[in-house]
Formats: sequence, C-alpha cells, structure tokens
Amino acid sequence: MKRQIFVSLVVLGLLAFKPIWAETYISGTITSSTTWVLADSPYVATDTVFVANGVILTIEPGVTVRFTTNTSLMCYGTLSAIGTPEGTITFTSDQATHTAGHWNGIKLSGSGANGSQIKYCDIGYAKQAVYLENVSGIVIINGYIHDNKGDNGGFPGSIGCGIYLSNSSNNIIGINTIKNNTGGQGGTGGWGGSGGSGGIGCGIYLYQSTNNIISENSISSNTGGQGGTGGLYGSGGLGGIGTGIYFSNSTNNTISQNTILTNTGGQRGIGGSAGGTAGNSGQGYGIYIEPNSFNNTITVTNTYNNEPIFYYYNQSGITIENQNLTLAGSGSTNLGRIVLTQCSNFTIRNNTISGGIGQNGITSNPGNLGSIGCGVYLGTSTNGTIINNTIFQNTGGQGGASGLWGGSGGSGGIGCGIYLLSSTNNIILENSISDNTGGKGGNGGNGDDSTPGGLGGLGGIGTGIYLSNSTNNTILNNTISNNQGGQGGTGGYKSSGGSGGIGCGIYLSNSIGNPISQNTISGNKGGNRGYGGGYGNYGQGYGIYSISSSNPEIHYNNLLGNKNGDLTKGYGVYHDGTSGTISATYNWWGHSSGPEHPVTNPSGQGDKVSDWVEYRPYLLGICTASSISVIPTSGPIGTIITVQGQNFATNSLISIDFGTHLTIAITTSNEYGSFSTTFIVDTQPSCTKIITASDEYGGTAIAHFKIQGAFITKLSPISGSVGSIITIEGVGFAGSSLSIDFGTMPTITTTMSSINGTFSTTFIVNTQPPCTKLITASDFKEIATMIFLLIPSPRITHLLPQSGLAGTIITIAGSGFGPNTLITIAFGTNQNITNTLSSALGFFLTTFIVDTQPVCTKIITASGDSCAGLVYATTTFKLIGIPGISLEKSGPEEALTLSTITYTLKYQ
Repeated sequence: MKRQIFVSLVVLGLLAFKPIWAETYISGTITSSTTWVLADSPYVATDTVFVANGVILTIEPGVTVRFTTNTSLMCYGTLSAIGTPEGTITFTSDQATHTAGHWNGIKLSGSGANGSQIKYCDIGYAKQAVYLENVSGIVIINGYIHDNKGDNGGFPGSIGCGIYLSNSSNNIIGINTIKNNTGGQGGTGGWGGSGGSGGIGCGIYLYQSTNNIISENSISSNTGGQGGTGGLYGSGGLGGIGTGIYFSNSTNNTISQNTILTNTGGQRGIGGSAGGTAGNSGQGYGIYIEPNSFNNTITVTNTYNNEPIFYYYNQSGITIENQNLTLAGSGSTNLGRIVLTQCSNFTIRNNTISGGIGQNGITSNPGNLGSIGCGVYLGTSTNGTIINNTIFQNTGGQGGASGLWGGSGGSGGIGCGIYLLSSTNNIILENSISDNTGGKGGNGGNGDDSTPGGLGGLGGIGTGIYLSNSTNNTILNNTISNNQGGQGGTGGYKSSGGSGGIGCGIYLSNSIGNPISQNTISGNKGGNRGYGGGYGNYGQGYGIYSISSSNPEIHYNNLLGNKNGDLTKGYGVYHDGTSGTISATYNWWGHSSGPEHPVTNPSGQGDKVSDWVEYRPYLLGICTASSISVIPTSGPIGTIITVQGQNFATNSLISIDFGTHLTIAITTSNEYGSFSTTFIVDTQPSCTKIITASDEYGGTAIAHFKIQGAFITKLSPISGSVGSIITIEGVGFAGSSLSIDFGTMPTITTTMSSINGTFSTTFIVNTQPPCTKLITASDFKEIATMIFLLIPSPRITHLLPQSGLAGTIITIAGSGFGPNTLITIAFGTNQNITNTLSSALGFFLTTFIVDTQPVCTKIITASGDSCAGLVYATTTFKLIGIPGISLEKSGPEEALTLSTITYTLKYQ
C-alpha cells in the first residue's frame, strides 16, 4: 500500500496547527483482518480491492472510500461497514463531478461474507451499488443508495440498481433511501437489425433469492434504460423497465412498508437511418413480478405513488373494499392494480379501479406481444366475490415493432377490467366496467420496391371481462360498456397496417360453464385499422365473444349497440362452434325483431348473432331483471328466512343458493314468474352471505343476509383444575386462522376454522388464579366467548428450612389461591402465626418465626377465601428440641489431663 502525506498549516484559534492527511491508496487482496480508520480517510481504490475469505474488513464511521473507473470492493470475507447518523461511511466515485455507473459497486460473495453489515452508508455512482451473491445473514439498513447505472451497449443494456440479490437468502434490507437508479442503454443493431432493449433500472432486484426481508425503504425515481438505435433499416429497441422492486425466479420473500414513487420506463430506441421505425417506450411500475415469482409476501402496507399495492398469494378470507385506485398510469404492479394468485374466499367490493398498464412488446422479428393491463387479476383463484366496483381505463401493452427487414409487428396486449386465468367458482356482480382498451399493434419492419415491408401488428383485445381456462364463474347484473380493441400497427413500406383488435364486453377462451345473466353489455367497439402501404381491417365489436368455450348459459342480458371499428353493427354474441351450440335465449338484442342473422333472422334489427348460438326465444323488450327479497336480512345460525321472487320464468323450477350451500331450497314459480319459499340458515362463516335464486332459463337474482356473530358451541368440561384438557368448538367464523385466549393467557392455542366457519381444538389449562375464566375465540373479523370455572388447586411450593428449633425463621410460598386474597398461616397449635396477601396471580410468599411448642412434626396450613369458598394447602415441619450439655469423664482421675479427657454430649 502506498501512502502520500501532505501537511498544511492552518491558523485555528490561538494559532494552533492541524495536519491534514492525503489520500490512502488501496488495491489488491486483504489477507488479514484490517480496519480502515477515519484518520487515514479518504481511501482511494486504484484497482479492485479483494477481501479474502476468513478476513474481516472493518470501516470506521465517517470514512470515505473513492473508486476509480470499473473498480470494485469484492468481499469473500466479512465486511463491517457500520457508520452512525453523524458519521456516515461514503462509497463513491473518484471523479470531481460524479457520473452514474463509474465504478462497479460492492460485491459480497460466498459463505465467507455471511453476516456482513452495511449500516449508515452512502453508496452512489456505481453500476449495482451492492451485489449479494450466494450469501445470507447480510444486514443493509439506514443507507442512502443512489445514482447507479447499468452498462450501455448490451442486448439488452445491463441492470442498474441499488441492491442486487442473486441466489441469496435470509438477508435484511430496511430503512434505506434508494433512488435514481437507471438501466443501461440497449446496444445498436447490426445492418438491418433491431436495437437492443434498454436495461432494467430498479431499486432492488431479486434473482433466484428466497426468504429475504425488505421493509421500510423509500424507493423512488428509478428509470429503465433507453432502447438501442436500430441498424440501417432496423427498428429501435424497447425502453427498459423502471421499477422499485423486481422479482425474477424468487420466492418466499417478505416485502412490507416500503414507499415507492415515480419509476419510469426507458425512452424508446431510435430507428435505423434508412427508415427503421422507433421502438416502444418502456413502462414504469412499483413492483415487477415475473410469473415464476408469484410466491412472495407483498403486504398492503407497501405503496406506489401513495396508493396501496394489493398483491396476495395463497391467501383466504381477504377483503379489499372502499379503495380509490385511480392514479393515471400508476402501474402498481405489472400484473394489475389488484392481483390475487391462488387465493380463495375473497371479497373485492366498492372500489374504484383504473390505470392498469400492460408492458410494451420487445422489438424482434416478428415483434413480441404486448402484455396484459388490467384492473383486477385473478390467477388460479376460487370462491371469491367481486361486487359493486367501478373499473375503467386499463390498457394493454403495445405490440413490439419488427426488428428486421420485412418482419411483422407484434400484437397489442389485452386491456381489460377483470382478468381470470384458470379461476373457478367466482362471482362477478353489479360492477360497472368500461373504457378498457387493447394495446396498439406493433409497427411492421421496413421494406423497398423489391421486398415489401412487414405487416403492422394486430391491435390488442379490449374487454370488460376476460376469462381464460376458467370454469363456473358467475357474471351477474354488471354494466359492461365502451371497451375498445387496440389500433392496428403501422405497416412497413408498401405493406398494410394491422387489423384493429376485438372490442367486447366479455371474452371467453377455453372456458367452461360460466353463466352470464342480467348484464347490460353495450357500446363495445372494435379497434381502428392500422395504416401503411395499405390499410388493415377494422376490428370487430362484440357483446360476448366465445372461442373454444362451452356451456356459458347466456340469458336475460341486454346486448345492444356493440360496433365494429368502422361503426357498423357488431355482434351481440359470437361463438366459434368448437363445442357445438351454446344457449343464449331470453336476451334483449336491442330491437323487438331480435338479433340479426343472415339465414335464420335476416330481418332482425338488433345486434348480430353468429352461427352455433341458440337465441330463440328472445325478449321483445329490454330485460327487466329478476329480483328477490328476504325477511329477515340478518340473524344467527338457525334463523328461518323467507325468500320472495318476481320476474322469473313462468312455471319454472327455482333453485335457492345460500352462501357456500348450493341448492339449500327448491321451489317453483307460478304463471306470473313469482314465488315464495323458506329455508333455515345453516352453519357457515359469520359474514354477509349472497342468496341467489335461479330459474331454469338463466333468470337470476340475488339478495344479502348477514349471519350475526360467531359463537362457541361446545366447551368440555366447563370446570376443572390446572392441567385439565379442554375441548372447544365453535361456528360462524371466517374460514381462517383463529386464536384461543384463556383467562390471563393470550393465545393459549391456535387453530383454523373450516370453509364453513366451524372449528374444534383442545388445550391444557395452565397455572392461573382460580375462579371464573373468560375463553375467547377470535379471527380477523369475528369473536366469541364462553366462561370456564377454574377450580382452585392450592399448594405449598416452597418451605425452607424443613426442620429446626424454636426461633427458626421459616420461608413459605404457595400458589393456586384466589387473587389478592388474605392468606392465613397456621403452625402446629398456633392457628394464626402470620398472614399475608396473595398476588393477582394467586401466589404468596412470606416468613414467620417458629414459636415454642412441644417437639414433634408440625402441620403448616395456608388458607384463604376463593370463588369455591375457603381453600387450603398443607405441609409439615419437624420441630426439634433444645439441647443441654453434661460432661462424663472416663479413665482414672489422677491419670487424666485436659488433653486426654473424653466428653460425651447428651440432650436433656
């Protein structure tokens, strides 16, 4: 190590002098434990510094470490960089004017670095400020991590981030400020090739990393890298993703209480100089989640642009309600504004939701598909209710441009209000879903007189509700309107623009048995055609579009005013016939003449209907929804409910469903479509239940009934002493985790209630003051109580000593008595040798002096009042006599001396 020392004289106060040390230059491998001290600061790394395995590098508070171009601090041993609020440790570039990406950053690698700590550190102007590789137990807290940038010129540009985790687990990242990190610019395309995508710019990046805790960080202003410039005829690259946190193949991490703000996608790449098209801009998100990374805990305490992030994995009993998620283009996650994956028994209610953004497609040949942008995303989720929400203006990502000569642009992504993937038995009820738009198709590649350019990409689907591989979801009494397909992409030289995308109310793909009833589906419109060497086709408009789907049962809907992109009449219902004919009877098609079909109803003036759709009989006027009323509207389990209905099919079998109980009652409507019936509330979770009445033709109506209160149905035994085994059962809970409290013992045990809200468990009575105990069973929304009589079990727990003379001081303790009770101590013949008070927990501790009594074993009794009357506990003490002394000499008196006399001690 080389060191240069310069001394300056500075006049301070009374002409005192202070030396100022020069930089300390560092490089190479540190092979023994070392401390970088404040007196030798600043340290300047002229080359990469390595910390060997088994070595500890300690950096004192206030130290500054500067790095020259492309150098690093590589720690295979332990780094202890623990600053203080007043003595921040700084890691930065050695430039006079700092530029992002100047040095490589701090890398902790391998088990030798486990347990390293980075606290109160300012780390900036690197590529990745802190890189964790195959490590655990790292603590990074209270830091300021900023202005880092990935390398330019890659395909794509490299990641620029504050903290990068690779194959690392059980690390803690908390209370840091992480900002202004940027992805590298994509590389320039070769002759005719596309530019590379911009790199990801993010606060924290997780790759194949598990069980990390990321909490209470402020993460803001991270930007994707600019897309690369296209080759001579090639398209520019896609701008990079800008996000607060990025998950790639990472699971079981906990993300909580982070504040994430204003992340921005990278600028689009410039097209080649011979007419290559520009790429797409990148998108900004709060949290970006790859599909291989669903299994993370991302709590609602995280916010993006001051709105909570709703992401749940494998949860039950969730309720999301009364939220206003409307910040335009907020992109809280790349999957949607509210995301539930592998969840069940959830409720999404009374929310306003908009601004879900799909990711734009990557430039390639052909261009890549834009991704889905939606308000609510359900992936493999069941038995949920989405009710009374307003969902609007969610947009699919733009299709990627073609990167090569003559290639086609990619299709735009799906823009929808609610997206269901492999989800079953959910209810979508009484929502207003409108103005969702498919992504624009990508631009086609360039061409010339001998080789036409590529076609513009197809506009994306714009729909209110999209079902993919989803079964038995009920879509009831929603208003779904003005959703529009994406515009077709621009065609290359002498090539047509792309066709506009489908605009529809409900899109069914590979889905089975989803009843659609009493919805108003109107004004949905196909996308505009793309332009270029020629125009593409206008997109088609549909009320309901069914492809490779079966048995949707479409009844009692208003299907009207759905239009193609050129404003000609669209379809009310379209089915591709792959599953045979579907039933769409008893619908209003916008005109009393019924739907238009060129063969079976050519004079119909309503919305069109395709082949493979049974549409007769149809309604001659607008659908008046079936309705039911219930009396009473609330009550406990066992309540008798009367259900009355109107406007159902005449003389039809009516099935009544109640909450989780399908067909709790069956009746028949009369010639006027009315009915009345009763049923008894059965055992279910305590909450508001949906009562559904359905006729044979799809007529459906709902009402609500609130099961009031959970309660404990069994407690056995109802009294007992410490150590007793208690069995407790209950009903009316929420189908989630329960805590059982017993007297002064919170959470004496936990259990789960069933899907029907019942539970059964046991616990052992612990040591507590006797008498009446309150047992409480509670979950996140319900609570029930019962009383248990804890029979006193007093006992003497401590007696020292256990034998002695009169005058001995005895210490005595006991438990199991009543709380705050007068305890009387009796000793042998003395019935009140002392008294004391028990504690609030029924314990006592006192002393007394053994009085004069006949020598023998004495009974000690401690007694006091309790809820069970006078209770007592006993023990024994051996009282021994007071010794006297007599001396007996042995041997001839004249021969004895003092030293030879034998004395015998006798008790008198």
